[in-house]
Amino acid sequence: MSTKVAFDLPDFSLVLKNATTQTLQEAGFKVEEEAKKTAPVNSGYYRNNIGFDGKNRVIANAEYSADLEYGTKPHIIKPTGGKKALAFQIDGQEIVVKKVHHPGTKPLAIMRNAALKVQKQVGGIFQENFKNDLKKYRVKNV
Repeated sequence: MSTKVAFDLPDFSLVLKNATTQTLQEAGFKVEEEAKKTAPVNSGYYRNNIGFDGKNRVIANAEYSADLEYGTKPHIIKPTGGKKALAFQIDGQEIVVKKVHHPGTKPLAIMRNAALKVQKQVGGIFQENFKNDLKKYRVKNV
């Protein structure tokens, strides 16, 4: 006399989906955190305007974010808003000029470097999430 044994396996597509969703969330927050850690801080405005949208984007939302990320070519800065001069301080001395020949800036690649750093961790994060989610589903004896 033979006895049949049957087991219901977990729905692996659901486990994969859950692990992927969780991994994207964790990776997004990690990229945000890493970018904020490495962001230059003058007023704090740039750093405070880096955020994860909760889906799949980490955004640096300051008006000059692209300039910091990709750098700038040499350019001329002129007064705007009806002003006739630019005023700033260098070593405590007030400087007033009609225009500035800016030499440009080197790219800082803040967001790209943060994403690359976290990208190296994603496989391990996914494995951990997959294992943890799989534990929720026990093989069931039918």
